[in-house]
Amino acid sequence: MKGKYAAFFTAAGLILSTIFSVSGSFTVFAEDAEKEKTLFESLSNYSVSNGGNSFKSAEETDKLAALRAKEIHSLEKPSHYRPDGTLYSTIFRENGLLTGYADEIMVSGKDTDTAEKALEKILADESAVKHLTNKNYEYMAVSLDVDTKNTNYPYVWVVLLSSQFSEVHYEIGDVNFDFSIDSLDATAILIDYAKALIDEPTEIPLSAGDFNGDGKIDSLDATAILIDYAARLLD
Repeated sequence: MKGKYAAFFTAAGLILSTIFSVSGSFTVFAEDAEKEKTLFESLSNYSVSNGGNSFKSAEETDKLAALRAKEIHSLEKPSHYRPDGTLYSTIFRENGLLTGYADEIMVSGKDTDTAEKALEKILADESAVKHLTNKNYEYMAVSLDVDTKNTNYPYVWVVLLSSQFSEVHYEIGDVNFDFSIDSLDATAILIDYAKALIDEPTEIPLSAGDFNGDGKIDSLDATAILIDYAARLLD
């Protein structure tokens, strides 16, 4: 698992600081990547100096951090909840990664355009500092997303921390990732659905729990799983 910080800039990469536009967001590739690298190294050094780990990077978690930063920019205001209402941690399972521990540090606003300013905000957050020095976390991924059309928070930084992770390929409906779709999954879906009804954080991503394919997770998915499970028991 080789991350983007292992072998960073080539001479060509420095020259090709390409500016591009996607839906009004303008990003300088090399400049933003350098900012991410700077923050990664600063946070890792802080962790080591305060009894924590020297963080490793991995392409798998780098991708997740980038996805989270873009998700946050799609919301009305920054949040650790994803657009589908689940917590940030579901992005691991949704993308086929299982990890024992995970956390997300997020800073945003008009005044976080540099790695140094982002670092200052992070280290001023007592909770973030505790996460950075938690020995359970071995991997760190840093992503900066810039949206110049967002006048409230044009800069969003996401720092994803995780323990050792493994890749897993699961079927839709296997929400507890035990490689079997059965009554336990139906129960988990019902519990998650009940949480959603009272606006509590949910844990099952749509890609895992939408068993009947109607674009949402509810009691119908649990029922469909139980019917399917019963049919397989009778075979």
